[in-house]
Amino acid sequence: MSKVTDKIIELLGDEAEELLNYECNTIPKENLHLPGPDFIDRVLVGSDRPVAVLRNMKALFSNGRLSGT
Repeated sequence: MSKVTDKIIELLGDEAEELLNYECNTIPKENLHLPGPDFIDRVLVGSDRPVAVLRNMKALFSNGRLSGT
């Protein structure tokens, strides 16, 4: 393991195994809207937002270090 991983495990102490291997069973995967380059088209097009708002939101999501993710 890397030094960073070892440090995290050390900081978490006795709870490290439980916390690092946690898997949420509360929210089904089907209910999540995962990010992606088509997020606006996939999630928001069916809403009542005007076309101009959707276009501007797409522009926001398409800029910066995380654009298209």
